[in-house]
Amino acid sequence: MTDVAVIGAGGFVGQAILNEGKRRGVACRPYPSSAINLLSENVGQLVEENINDGDSIVFCSALTPEHADGVELFNKNYYMMINFLEAVKKKHLSFFTYISTDAVYSLSLDRVNETKPTEPQTLYGMSHLVREKLVKEYISENKLIILRPCAIYGEGDPHNAYGVMRFLREAKHGGSIKIFGEGEEFRDHLFIDDFASIALEAIFSEVSGIFNVASGKSIRFIDLANLIADLFENAVSVDNLPRKMDVMHRHYDLTKLWKAFPHLLPRGIKRGVTDLFHNGNLG
Repeated sequence: MTDVAVIGAGGFVGQAILNEGKRRGVACRPYPSSAINLLSENVGQLVEENINDGDSIVFCSALTPEHADGVELFNKNYYMMINFLEAVKKKHLSFFTYISTDAVYSLSLDRVNETKPTEPQTLYGMSHLVREKLVKEYISENKLIILRPCAIYGEGDPHNAYGVMRFLREAKHGGSIKIFGEGEEFRDHLFIDDFASIALEAIFSEVSGIFNVASGKSIRFIDLANLIADLFENAVSVDNLPRKMDVMHRHYDLTKLWKAFPHLLPRGIKRGVTDLFHNGNLG
């Protein structure tokens, strides 16, 4: 069985993949930025010393918008990827899993599948699209899977993006969930454990290609807020804020994902949020 090197193991997704590896008894070696700094001058030496022939790579190291502004984020994400690919190009890797994002699609795109054009509208989304193109230049097509997840939630999520984790924390700490407008937008939300399971399974099933990853069941923000409010014993209000953006919906056609991983269908939002509420640390 191949060893798995997790690049970006200190992050939310990386930690979840390590936990999934432990659950499965898979040898996963963690490489947070403290072990392999992809922006350091000696990144080539670090990769040479730590990555072996026959390894499978899960690459989930990336800056997100709360860590840097647009231009800085784009540049760092670009160099992190190209530095690693250049350093590892002489290694004979077994497989490469790249964790991208659904931000490579237009924000206004509603019905999403893998045949839709990529039209990122942020430098964050553009940085991931460029990284996708880079990795396809360095890694053989039959040894590469690119995963484009929707918004991910779960224990250990450091982000406070509009959605599951923010609503849970607002309800827990303030007794009030705040939604924009009437909360009528539909969005999909993916439980972190389900995503980690698919990311790791891809290596051993040797499924290649590009896959969107979501639960497949979008929910309005108002319904999500009410679902979360109902979990708390004390009354939680749902309050409206002035809308900052136009109403945009997103639904996913996950036919390709379900055919590739029929035994790993992600849980729906009600089960995921309930599991997290009862078993996880909300922060």
